[in-house]
Amino acid sequence: MVDQVRIESVDAAGVHVGVDTTADAVVDVLFDGRRIWSFWALRDATDGLVEWPSMLKRFIDGTTGLSVVEHVSGTVVFDEEVTFGSGTARISVVDSEGRPLALDKSNRITTTFDTRDPAHTRPLLDSTEAVLSALHDAGVAAFPAYGTLLGAVREQDFIGHDSDVDLEGG
Repeated sequence: MVDQVRIESVDAAGVHVGVDTTADAVVDVLFDGRRIWSFWALRDATDGLVEWPSMLKRFIDGTTGLSVVEHVSGTVVFDEEVTFGSGTARISVVDSEGRPLALDKSNRITTTFDTRDPAHTRPLLDSTEAVLSALHDAGVAAFPAYGTLLGAVREQDFIGHDSDVDLEGG
């Protein structure tokens, strides 16, 4: 049997998890279908609670369709319309200019690749190519690594929930 994360509830304190095994799993938290944050169900829980990251708390006032999805399998383990605080509007995790924000792998709130259009990611690709070329010309063997390599191989693009480029060299 495949181990599955169990979400007992979600409230203003955070996500209350129960796990049917000692195996850990990454889950993605989506607001109205858009990934906002990811966490490890066991590693990040204290007494069964994974608290909302401090940088998200200012947005959590209103209503959203909240889904929790196992990252690798895509299994939806929680999916409910929830309301936090006294707000009556839809929760909108955006910056002052209305650009969608999410937490990246370092729990920094930022625009991630899934919310950027190609006009914004193309310069990053061009810069990465220039850096790799300069390193090659200097005799340094460098290459895309980690999430950048995974995205290039698996998706032929950046990984949507990432926000940077990883290079490795020797």
